[in-house]
Amino acid sequence: MKENGVVKAYAANTNQGIVRDYNEDRVSIVLNMQKPPQKKCDRWPKCSFFAIFDGHGGHTCADFLRDNLHQFIIRDSEFPQNPRQAIVNGFWKSEMYFLDTVEKFSAGRQNMLDRSGSCAIVTLFVDDVCYSANVGDSRAIMSCCGGKYTVALSEDHKPNEKEEHQRIINAGGKIYQTQSMTKVQDENAKPGVMRDQILLGPHRVFPGRLSVSRTFGDIEAKRTKYQGNPKVVIATPDIKCFKIEDNYDYIVLGCDGIYDKLTNIQVI
Repeated sequence: MKENGVVKAYAANTNQGIVRDYNEDRVSIVLNMQKPPQKKCDRWPKCSFFAIFDGHGGHTCADFLRDNLHQFIIRDSEFPQNPRQAIVNGFWKSEMYFLDTVEKFSAGRQNMLDRSGSCAIVTLFVDDVCYSANVGDSRAIMSCCGGKYTVALSEDHKPNEKEEHQRIINAGGKIYQTQSMTKVQDENAKPGVMRDQILLGPHRVFPGRLSVSRTFGDIEAKRTKYQGNPKVVIATPDIKCFKIEDNYDYIVLGCDGIYDKLTNIQVI
């Protein structure tokens, strides 16, 4: 239990679950970010950084973000006077650096191409102001007034969401659902009589074949030399900004695995 400015305490937990024998999620906590040596500013605010990186297709991208994203943000020329723009710039620079590095490392070795990607949910505290930034379908929610109110601090980036759907189509992408067939009991027939039932998979975006519409990494979805489209699956964050008040209790950051099973209110 530690304290830094408006942050009075924090806790973190990650669980592999029972389906997979690996965990590609990563957590980043920097309680008291120090001023980079090259920064020239009269006053450095109290800064804390909390993030979850929900990796997929490997852990390389999530590892990279865990170790570097906060540095890209606070080293940006807009920080600390304009944290919102610094977050936008830092996300973009992180994305470009990672994709360029992947491409450079795999030059001439297609079988060595790192295809990993990651979602990101970030809360950055600058003095008494919180910036919540989201790429993907991880989520941040806040409890207020002892749990009487729940405030969503992020919007899920899913290809079937109205705004994301339109953005993808306008950018030249496509959205699809996979179908499979299974046998189920025919409720209008005797026990043991089965009928066919179509099972629909999640909405996915092409190129990329991803069930989220914004990510870091996923080079095959983004670079044209791998038949990707840089305008379809993007790493541009949605950002919410607010001043911390006395009746704000705590913020929960979590991956989609939690919110697939529990509502925001249940989580709080």
